[in-house]
Order: sequence, then C-alpha cells, then structure tokens
Amino acid sequence: MASNTRKKLLEAEFFLKHLEENLSTTQEFNYYLSAFVSSARSVLWIMKKEFSSIESWKTWYDSIEPTEEELSFLGEIKNLRNRAEKIEPLKRDIKVRIFIENENLNPELQAFLERNFGRSNFEPVDNETDLFKPEVRENGATMRSMIDQLFHQVEEFPDDSIVKVAQRYVEWLDIIVSECERRFYD
Repeated sequence: MASNTRKKLLEAEFFLKHLEENLSTTQEFNYYLSAFVSSARSVLWIMKKEFSSIESWKTWYDSIEPTEEELSFLGEIKNLRNRAEKIEPLKRDIKVRIFIENENLNPELQAFLERNFGRSNFEPVDNETDLFKPEVRENGATMRSMIDQLFHQVEEFPDDSIVKVAQRYVEWLDIIVSECERRFYD
C-alpha cells in the first residue's frame, strides 16, 4: 500500500498528465494547472504530517539541502501557489518563438516585424521557398515561418514552459518521496 505522501504525489501526477493532454484548451488547462500546483505543493506537507513522529525523519528531512538553483526554482513554485490560492486564478499565456536564419533577417523583414509586432499572423509552412515572405492582407499582416518553440508560460517562469516546470517539480518531489519511503515507510 502506498504512503499518504505517495498518494498526494500521484494526485499531482494525475493533474500533470491532464496539463499535458489539454495544451490546446485554455479554461481546462488553467483549471488543471491550479489543481496541479495545489496538490504538488501539498506533497511535503503531507510528508511532514505522516513521518514527523519518527525521530530520525526530522534529522533526515532537515539534511536535504537544495542547491541555489533549486531554492530559486522552489521559491517561484511557492509564489505560483500563493498567487493561485491567495490572489487570482492561474492562467497561462502562450508565447511562440519563430525560427529565422540570420541570412533571412534582412532590414526589410526587421522593419516588417517591428511595424506589425502584435498584429502579425504567423503561418507554418512546409516549403522553405515560401518562408519569410511577408504579405499585407485586409485582416493584417501575415508572415510564413517555422515555429521553433511554443511556450505555455506563467509570470513566475517567463522563459520556461509551465508544463516542463511542472514535470521538473514532480521529478524533484519524486526523488524526495522515494528516499523518504525507502528509509521510513514499511
């Protein structure tokens, strides 16, 4: 039988799976994101409740020293949870990064991007000869390009995909939960 801590981690993994499956929806994605953050942030609280009566557990738990990078990451996870629970519902933004080779980034294209930033439509294409040919249409400007990366992001992690952040957090939690169970759970 799984520990209560493991069950809470499984709950977080459940919501992570639904995040991954709902990238194309907005409302559902945001709901699963909020549920993920809440359940994932609860894992260590459940662990403390479940194992703190074991004398050597506290010594072991206190010996876990996150790196500076992990501390920064965990701080932003905490900020995300605090925003979700105390300030406003979470919502992801979508950021698209396009790939433009240097030889194609000419002054004309740069001017086009500057002039139409925020109003441009980017259409993925298969034929490289059609790339980077801006057109102006009735409904605004269009440029065909290859999408290099699509980010589902939140303000706490502006340069990372929130799904990758969630995956990283679950992996980090799983290491701690697995070690805790190995040492203290029958």
